[in-house]
Amino acid sequence: MSSNSRLFVMIVAAHVLQIGTVADAWAQACCTGGLAVSPARLAPTEDVLVGLQTRAMGNLGQWNARGDWQPLPSGSRELSNQTDLVAAARLKDWQFSARLPWIETLRQTVRAGQAIGGGFGDVDAGIRYDFRLVRQGWQGLGVAAIVGLTVPTGRPVERAQAAQAVDATGTGAWQPRAGMAVEGLLGPWLTQVSLGITQPSTRQIADMAVRTGWQGAVGLAVARVWSRGISSAFSLGYLRAADTKVSGVAIADSGHDAYNVGVSLSTWLGDWRVGMLASGTPPLSGVGHNQPVTAGMTLTALRVWP
Repeated sequence: MSSNSRLFVMIVAAHVLQIGTVADAWAQACCTGGLAVSPARLAPTEDVLVGLQTRAMGNLGQWNARGDWQPLPSGSRELSNQTDLVAAARLKDWQFSARLPWIETLRQTVRAGQAIGGGFGDVDAGIRYDFRLVRQGWQGLGVAAIVGLTVPTGRPVERAQAAQAVDATGTGAWQPRAGMAVEGLLGPWLTQVSLGITQPSTRQIADMAVRTGWQGAVGLAVARVWSRGISSAFSLGYLRAADTKVSGVAIADSGHDAYNVGVSLSTWLGDWRVGMLASGTPPLSGVGHNQPVTAGMTLTALRVWP
């Protein structure tokens, strides 16, 4: 595989992994859903991939409606681990991908003690169409359209049965999405900008019809290939959601937004694409609203067939 091909697939892996981390961090049962660009992604020289990614994440606190960051109370902690089975296949300029997550959560408070639980999360599927593949130089920009659907196969928080809702693993809403990506390649550097929007479906909670507001996301990733096929990447993502509506009435100041940053390393081990990502939301006031502040580490291993 050429260095350009390796660069392309590394930035693909890093960027999709990082956007997925943003989405899943914001799709905790206590929140209102997330926006995933694509669960898996193939390079132009690849036809099929299957693999696993596992992510450990800790909750550092919460932004309130004013944007003030508040750390977790003394004696409290919240940890989660998500392991995804991912797969993707190519048909000419089309890519089809899917992800099946298993989620485990640990919560502890001084008053309620410690609870551990989990289960299968929301299944996700995506389709990508490349109008034009990226080539060297700014005149060779790549452009792609992306659509997808998150299916509410997990257990939403209102149906949780375990203490502290640690068995809640989903949002309880169908989440169709659409987006686009633009990519540019200059020497060993590749930059990707992605945009996306989703509108979760209405879900019934007791006698209330609850619908999370539309969610929009933008992501920027920059990657470079070094010697021996090792790649590094940096990403910055931002997500914003409008106010939630209950029985058709918008709840003031219920929307949320936050930034997410990530740094990753990737390489090849034979036919395996492996990577490591550190990501999180900055624990600073004024850069998020109504969102948990998180930090985590993700490990990925994907078997690729040309």
